[in-house]
Parts: sequence; structure tokens; C-alpha cells
Amino acid sequence: MHPENPFMQVREGLGKTEDPTVEGRLARVPELGLDECQAALDMPHLQATVRAAVKRRMNQLIREERARIDRAAHAARS
Repeated sequence: MHPENPFMQVREGLGKTEDPTVEGRLARVPELGLDECQAALDMPHLQATVRAAVKRRMNQLIREERARIDRAAHAARS
């Protein structure tokens, strides 16, 4: 993925491509990591629906990381 634009993809035979539509970007959101989510939110003119989906994805990733840390801490105490 392109660091400034997490919706940019390199495709074999096509080079760098981006689907700037809401639907295309929404399809990519579940694949984004935390840094990529932040990069997406920093993009100018990001569609409101995509922005909301990216924020939900970020919250999901943060919750998963906190749960992983809690499990590790619990296992260390056991």
C-alpha cells in the first residue's frame, strides 16, 4: 500500500491503482492496519461514510490489541 494513501494498491500488470469510490474504499477498510487507518483519516476530502468506517476499524483494532494485552497479563499472573 502507498503510505500516504492506504487505498492505493499495486496490481500486477496494472501498476498503482486506486478505486476512489465509496464502495471501493469501503471494501479495503477491513484490510487496513492501525497506521493505515490513521493515514486514511489524514487524507483530504475523504468521504464521510469511509471516514466513519475507518474510525470503526481503528476502534476494533484498538479493542483487539487491548484484549490481547489483557489475556497476556492474565496468563502471566496464572
